[in-house]
Amino acid sequence: MKFNFKIQIKYLLFFLFSNLIILESYSIESLKWYTEDYPPFNYRSADGKMNSGIAIELLEATHRNLYKKGKINKSVSRKNYRLVPWQRAYNKALKKGRKNVVFSTTRTEEREKLFKWFGPIASNKNVLFALKGQAKLKKENIKRAIQQGKVTGIRGDVGLNYVSSKIGVSEKYFVIANSADAMFRLLKRRRVKFMSYGELTTFHLIKKLNLKLSDFEVVYTLAESELWYAVNKSVSDRTVKIYQESLEDAKNKNLKLKNKLKKDFNLNIEETKLKNSLFSEKNCPHKKVACGRW
Repeated sequence: MKFNFKIQIKYLLFFLFSNLIILESYSIESLKWYTEDYPPFNYRSADGKMNSGIAIELLEATHRNLYKKGKINKSVSRKNYRLVPWQRAYNKALKKGRKNVVFSTTRTEEREKLFKWFGPIASNKNVLFALKGQAKLKKENIKRAIQQGKVTGIRGDVGLNYVSSKIGVSEKYFVIANSADAMFRLLKRRRVKFMSYGELTTFHLIKKLNLKLSDFEVVYTLAESELWYAVNKSVSDRTVKIYQESLEDAKNKNLKLKNKLKKDFNLNIEETKLKNSLFSEKNCPHKKVACGRW
């Protein structure tokens, strides 16, 4: 048989080109996902079998987009998102060389260079809660009030970071809690006067723990910020960029998702809170996106 060098070269080039196309399609890295119990953004469902929440819904829709477009070679769903204590999730995403992501993560100046980011998921307000009857705090008296009464928060959560960075309160006035239940116990037993946590999340937890909403009140707003997906720095910029584009596509085009998020975000919080929801008609948590559009 006569060997045709030109034909062989053509077949070889075709083979190489075809494989480059396949590699391009599946060229984003495989990531591991970690989150915490932080409703309504991410939490365990009532039956304890399924992860739910706004960040979960958005991420699942993002992965569906990536799978349909051939950017990942197998489907990724909420069963692949691990729900663990916050400090563990955060440390997993920080670990050098690991392709891990933690959410929903408050994007702060201190954390900016620790991760790569895609998002946002939603706006979030971090506040100080107290038992009903506590006088509202002002900038002039907040530091002294916390030093006199102490404050609790979740280990590693941004809430206590804000008390330290924005108010200047030393950590010796902190009482660290490992769970939301523990924070509420400390507050109700008056071992501390204040609790630093996300406002909407606290309202959801009050409902979940069968506590009375009327027993608590917000006495000071520490910061308004945004929640994002925080990606380990070893992950390529290209992968993060593709996730960003897919997330934005899910927000802009998925009407069913939008309606579900609006419903779940409110989650039967009393009417006065519904009116101020970040997903109400007047407010939209995402920059450059009109509220009526997603």
